[in-house]
Amino acid sequence: MKKFISNQGLLIAILIMVFIGCNEDSIKENSDKVLPEKNIIQPNLPQVHIKDLEFQPIEFGLNLNNMNLSNFPKFSNLDQTKNDLIQLLPESDLKIWIASNKDKIGNNDWFNIQPIGKLKIEKIQLLIVASYEKFSQDGEEYIDYWCLTSLDGKAISKVTNLGYSGIYPKTESGSEKGSEYLIKTIEKENLKLELHKPDSIVSIHQNFTIRTGYDWRVDQNLKINDSTAAPVITQVFSVL
Repeated sequence: MKKFISNQGLLIAILIMVFIGCNEDSIKENSDKVLPEKNIIQPNLPQVHIKDLEFQPIEFGLNLNNMNLSNFPKFSNLDQTKNDLIQLLPESDLKIWIASNKDKIGNNDWFNIQPIGKLKIEKIQLLIVASYEKFSQDGEEYIDYWCLTSLDGKAISKVTNLGYSGIYPKTESGSEKGSEYLIKTIEKENLKLELHKPDSIVSIHQNFTIRTGYDWRVDQNLKINDSTAAPVITQVFSVL
């Protein structure tokens, strides 16, 4: 009787070992299988290329300045262009400015963005654009000029600030003990850009102060009409 029980126990032990071995083989086999990836829902964003942006061709050798900015056509679909630029631009001050003022740009006279032109040399494309901001009803304004560089004609890899221009008017008027005065002061920051080639874009910046009017507090017939100019600042940019 004891021998039968011993044999029965041995048989049970063998069956348990076989069962464990089969389970280990099954686990190993399943672990070797690559589970299919779950479908990940991606936002359906349209692919944007720089060819979608409205920039008229211009030629190297052209000189630009803040006085002839109005000669260039504006974006015909500014709302779409703002969205495209936010997608296309790498991290830069221009991208931050557009994203921060997206609802204001083009909806009033205080914020705007304007294309100047597109330069091409082989696969390289350079887009020149100006961002405009107005600060007061008196006509105080500030304009930044940018170059957007594409090395493959599809994506924008670099954003270069080429300089800025501005105008800051101020008026002083009144009377003191019957002596009137009216002094108009305009501070102007002029910018000229010379587009020679991608590694030689020249930026020439100069400040002017113009004062006109009269001041009878000092003299009974003192007329004011003078201007001063600050030194010229010249920079050369490579936008590659």
